[in-house]
Amino acid sequence: MLDRKFIVENAEAVKQNCLARGAHADVDQLVKLELVRRTKLIDAQELNRQANETSKLIGKAGSEQERESLKEQGRQLREQKDRAQVEHDQLESQIRELQAHIPNATHPDAPIGSDDTANTQVSLGKTPVPKFDFKAKDHVELGKSLDLIDFEAGRASLGLAFTFCATKLSCSIWRCSNLQSSNWSREALHPSRLPTWPIRRYCTALASCQEVPRRKSIRSKIPT
Repeated sequence: MLDRKFIVENAEAVKQNCLARGAHADVDQLVKLELVRRTKLIDAQELNRQANETSKLIGKAGSEQERESLKEQGRQLREQKDRAQVEHDQLESQIRELQAHIPNATHPDAPIGSDDTANTQVSLGKTPVPKFDFKAKDHVELGKSLDLIDFEAGRASLGLAFTFCATKLSCSIWRCSNLQSSNWSREALHPSRLPTWPIRRYCTALASCQEVPRRKSIRSKIPT
């Protein structure tokens, strides 16, 4: 996700990048809301400062009337600060939603096109492309026919383009992991230094890059 400050300072370049990548994002609206959000943040901070200063004067008041007047003034400042903070938080939520639709910057050498036909071949590996006397299957067909990849479960829980490893492939991955751990153990590496696979927890950072389940019913089943 692009930095918000970068988007505001390079709005035209960001809009051009969105066009190049076929992304539909309202960059102008984000910039507009961000400028308003900054103003609201300054207002909330200033009102909070004034309320704190007023609170300090209450104990120094020379009369009960002056004390009550300062209390009322402080109360009004707190209410104004709270309203400004609420408006700021609402703007923050709207900006995050807009920001999530803005793609990362494209490399200047990357070809621009609507599909893979615009791709250019940069180089080929040294190993020649094998030729078969039968029609080769892609990873989707192989994954389904050999029961290696569960596409339906991935789409149902995480969304389009996500998959789960089925039993056979999962077992193979764990065998490789155990073999690697055994090799490290023989090399006298301390167990605490062995790398482990992290358990994902739901947070806004992961949500923004669509790395967590979208449904709360699925989300709650993730171990924490």
